[in-house]
Amino acid sequence: MAGTTEPFSRQGSYRAVYHIIAELPFYRQATDLHMQWIRSIKNPRPLIIEAGGGTGIMNAEARRVRTDADVYLVDVNPAMAERAESHGVPRNKVIIADIRQMSVDRSCVLKAGGTLAVSTVGENLHRYRQYFLDYLDEHLSAAVRRGTVSPEHAMIFLEQNKRITEAATSPLSARQLRELGERHGLEAEVLADCYVVNSPEGPRPYFYQVLYRKRGQR
Repeated sequence: MAGTTEPFSRQGSYRAVYHIIAELPFYRQATDLHMQWIRSIKNPRPLIIEAGGGTGIMNAEARRVRTDADVYLVDVNPAMAERAESHGVPRNKVIIADIRQMSVDRSCVLKAGGTLAVSTVGENLHRYRQYFLDYLDEHLSAAVRRGTVSPEHAMIFLEQNKRITEAATSPLSARQLRELGERHGLEAEVLADCYVVNSPEGPRPYFYQVLYRKRGQR
């Protein structure tokens, strides 16, 4: 049964190696970009909801850079949520739920002029997939040699990443991301490349991060 477990499901095993990710350059870059956007929010006491918050590493960083913010973490995996608490995320700010099954009126999610930051797979996903996996393998293998992660957990992590990238059959282009936002009354204010991997052609983006802003009128 372990081979059929979805990586981000309630039984997913990402928690076993997730702390390793915080050490990797691509994760630090993504975190820095997220925090840059969070700092740029002009309104006081912003509401920040991190969907798929994992072990709470970015959530804890958001709390550090915006002490006035009300920051929540949503994740489907109870073990992930428990790890988030160990990183300083208060229990009453952790919601264990599958956000895909939550019913929300999107018109109520953002106020006019509100900001939505999104991290999503980009059009370079499949082209550079193997370089991303090789990169993870290199760093996870080093962690195994240091004795901080078991070979079994490292293998689980790599296999689950392969399945995630295989499942993402329609990665979006920059143009499609802009058009998607426009259809829902959002304007793409910033579109940045992140999670950069090294390829024979040089550093290439693996994910996009998009900063949308809701139009002033509904």
